[in-house]
Amino acid sequence: MTKDRSKPLYLEDFATGETFRSGSFTVTPELVKEFASFYDPQPMHLDEAAARASLFGELVGSGWQTLAITMRLMVGVGCWAPRRSSGPNSATCGS
Repeated sequence: MTKDRSKPLYLEDFATGETFRSGSFTVTPELVKEFASFYDPQPMHLDEAAARASLFGELVGSGWQTLAITMRLMVGVGCWAPRRSSGPNSATCGS
């Protein structure tokens, strides 16, 4: 089922498991390291040799970075605008 995108959609308008399309975002090793150097300076995010010796076996992005990218993509498709009628912590998805 396609949602009517001509009006704002609120998070409660979506069912569990429902999906929508967003833009794309390319994550490079350099971006992983840069983000980690500022916000999550752990060896598996900063150093490829240390990451290989970790339980991950390779360089991995921070969960915080994943969350930040997700937020960026949601905003890019019109999600997560403040919902004026319900307070500053409410969210909408739509145009």
